[in-house]
Amino acid sequence: MKSVVLGASKPKKWKPLAAAIMWWEETPASHVYFYIKRPSGVHLLYQAVGSGTEFMGYEEFCQINTPVYEKEVGISDEAFHALLDYLIPKLKQRYSVKHLFGLFIKRVVWYYFKKNIPNYFSDKDVSSVCVEALFTMVEAQKICKLSENPEDMGMYEALATLRGIPGKELL
Repeated sequence: MKSVVLGASKPKKWKPLAAAIMWWEETPASHVYFYIKRPSGVHLLYQAVGSGTEFMGYEEFCQINTPVYEKEVGISDEAFHALLDYLIPKLKQRYSVKHLFGLFIKRVVWYYFKKNIPNYFSDKDVSSVCVEALFTMVEAQKICKLSENPEDMGMYEALATLRGIPGKELL
């Protein structure tokens, strides 16, 4: 049995886009990620950032980010290998600022008209943002069934969904 940790974070240094996301979404986090927990303590983190989807060491990640919520989920060895087979082809997939713009429009329409619309600016499988990358993986690996399309989720929905996933809370 392997462990995957799903988490949410904020940058240690002030960043305008992160600050805007936390203000707009009214959340304590601006980013989501997950890492593969290894017995050696050297954990492999996967995220979508400005340079694209990438792996990095969890310790390095924590030097520039502050985790605010984490949940550990157990997966079988077979599911672990399927997870790697799913992630590796997606490495360096472009980050989608256009997607963020679509989420902004979605929120404005909800705020002013109380109408829920899809994110018309999502270009699935071409580019992604952190929420989409994390929850597309959660759904593809059958970690849990989502009530909302990952392309339409903002940080607010991401945190609520993280809290609802079965697993052990670490933070």
